[in-house]
Amino acid sequence: DGALVMALSLDWSSAEPSSGRAAVSLSSGMVVVACCRPEGAEVETSWKAHDFEAWCVAWDRSGEQPWVAYSGADDGLLKLWDTRLAQNSRGTVLSRHEMGVTCIAPSPLQRHLVAYGSYDEHLRLLDTRVLGGSGGSRAEVGALRVPGGGLW
Repeated sequence: DGALVMALSLDWSSAEPSSGRAAVSLSSGMVVVACCRPEGAEVETSWKAHDFEAWCVAWDRSGEQPWVAYSGADDGLLKLWDTRLAQNSRGTVLSRHEMGVTCIAPSPLQRHLVAYGSYDEHLRLLDTRVLGGSGGSRAEVGALRVPGGGLW
């Protein structure tokens, strides 16, 4: 359709450093997983992750789940993806917000903890194992308000 698409976030897989795997979030709502090597890059898989701009993407940092990626977007959703599954799988919604999810930082020490930020000026910590709230949202185990225009 000729629309301009921008890469908004990139995260290298630290669990498989020799693989050269990178996850990239796009302004179209897509997430792309690519294998990047000195001789060139090749797309492994891509999927429509969100209905609006996918502001951020991050790989699991525990080393125990190298196939898990997280994404956040202007649709207010924080999602978990199993990149081993078919590219059109829906992902798991971890959290829903009225404002966009702008940054994600999975814990390198505890595989089920994910910190993330939003336009709503809150830094949140989730335990991805715990169900809570409505619509499949996960339990928030901590939050901190950081005024000044959202967390990026």
